[in-house]
Amino acid sequence: GRVVKLEIEMVAAALVAPDGTVVARADTGDYADSSLAAPVRSPKVTVRKPRAADGRDLPAGVAAALGALAERARPCYEKVLVVRPALRGTLVLGFRGGAGGRVEAPRVEMSSLGDDALTTCVSAGAAKATISGATAGQRLSVPLYFGSADD
Repeated sequence: GRVVKLEIEMVAAALVAPDGTVVARADTGDYADSSLAAPVRSPKVTVRKPRAADGRDLPAGVAAALGALAERARPCYEKVLVVRPALRGTLVLGFRGGAGGRVEAPRVEMSSLGDDALTTCVSAGAAKATISGATAGQRLSVPLYFGSADD
């Protein structure tokens, strides 16, 4: 075969898991702020398929308790939407379970949001959360999707 080279400008991309679900999205600031993206009218943060750090599924009770992270992230998201009204994307938050289900050492593993203030706020909020059912020393990876309830 022949090799064809051409210059492109990436404006958006998606990371897709083997089962077809979108794990993360990314776009340039120009794309995110363009008139092509509809403003978020009903902000919502959703936990999507959380896993243990080794890739195993979590017990249903622990997965449900992770909704506390979405609740803590929503005020951060609403604050950023004032400046970037069309901002949508995924942030994967990693942390270790502590005694009593406390969230320890939260860190951003991946983000398609392109907004440092939002990721910092979400990490700080997560550090104050307690996840019932999480065991001490357990490492978790939690994808949080930021978008509209209408999406």
